[in-house]
Amino acid sequence: MTGIWVIGDVITAARLNEKSVLSDTDGNITSATKYSGMLAYPTTTGTLTADQLYVRNNANSAWNQLQQVSTTLLTESAEQNIIMNSGAATSTVIGTGKRWYSYFVLGTTYKFVAFTKIEWKNGATINNTITSGIDLVDANPAVLVATVNICVGQDITQAGTSTTQATNFVKSSLVALSTSPIFGVWLQTLGTTNTLLTTTGSTSTTTTKPVTPFTVQVPQQDNSTPWTSLTTLPYFKVYYRGYS
Repeated sequence: MTGIWVIGDVITAARLNEKSVLSDTDGNITSATKYSGMLAYPTTTGTLTADQLYVRNNANSAWNQLQQVSTTLLTESAEQNIIMNSGAATSTVIGTGKRWYSYFVLGTTYKFVAFTKIEWKNGATINNTITSGIDLVDANPAVLVATVNICVGQDITQAGTSTTQATNFVKSSLVALSTSPIFGVWLQTLGTTNTLLTTTGSTSTTTTKPVTPFTVQVPQQDNSTPWTSLTTLPYFKVYYRGYS
């Protein structure tokens, strides 16, 4: 037997399991004697929708559908990337105590984003240690001098002339995309002769920012030093995963 309790029912584990929630067709649930606080799970659709859980309201006058909670909180995308200044071919000296920036946005396809890898192109001369990262900036190009660091890459020795190099060992915050944030990817070095491959932009852009050379493997997260505007734009490729 299924549905409501009847005189012939006896207390068994099977009947208690079945009767804990009234699981029956929509028609049988609709015609059953109902009580305030009663739970029902229709197996067919009619007045109620099949495979949904309902509770009888306090006035015993209507069914309230209980909301189902998703067990999947976030879905991770495959790794994706965005390229800045792809035509970079000029070898340019980076200079110590200076970060070189390029800017990008990622839209609102995802709710959140985390960065996984930062790539650049070395120039004709390589030397010393490279550190890379990503900041939140106020505009594209940046105007306000203060920036907020949300990703830092591992210090690595510059290697390979006129070729791409990358760090995929990064620490990244999970950043909400609902406010359409603007990102500034950057690179700095301890060396004085290191070069990057750059291209020439049509207008002068806030490309570099003086920073105190890092000495404890962690660059400053923000500072109040002014930007320098240049038409020299470095190549960057940023990898990320989206979450929705």
